[in-house]
Amino acid sequence: EFLKHPRQDLIGQVFWELYPKAVGNPYWVNYHKAFETHRPVHFEALSGLVPMWYEVHAYPREDRLDIYLHNINERKQLEQDLAYQAQILENVHDLIVATDSEQRITYWNRAAEVLYGWTAEEALGRLPSELLGTLVTRRQREAWTQDLQKNERLQLEVVQRTKDGRQIIVEAVTVPWRDASGNIVGYINTGQEV
Repeated sequence: EFLKHPRQDLIGQVFWELYPKAVGNPYWVNYHKAFETHRPVHFEALSGLVPMWYEVHAYPREDRLDIYLHNINERKQLEQDLAYQAQILENVHDLIVATDSEQRITYWNRAAEVLYGWTAEEALGRLPSELLGTLVTRRQREAWTQDLQKNERLQLEVVQRTKDGRQIIVEAVTVPWRDASGNIVGYINTGQEV
């Protein structure tokens, strides 16, 4: 059964005559494109007939289209959830900076841009110590790394430099980011100017 019709009632029927509300929607547009150009089409769209997202592959034949639909509702919900979380991270007032296991910046939110003056594009891939000129000795950095291996959180105040050369004091919290095996694969840093 599809769209409240038994399968046998649909075979040989013109879909657009059965569902005139679908005329003009992305499915209609792409199916006609495939048929007119004799080229397969691949697209994703929300059905206008039921509340479902589908990934669609349509293959033109001489007198018909072979259409394969794959329900992608779960993936679309995850994408929506991730977009929502990303928007939250971009709009919090505390800086959020993530680094990989080699300390290279992998995420730099809008608050970090405002505080430090560097855009995310300028910061990504760089070492925070080089970018921010964090005043810390090698011994301090090694102690911090050991603390993070043992503990789940490190809170401290550091002196850092903005893009325009000003020195600022930042109260920062760093937590390790661990993979499924418990290995540290990066760090998440939050903070604000004191």
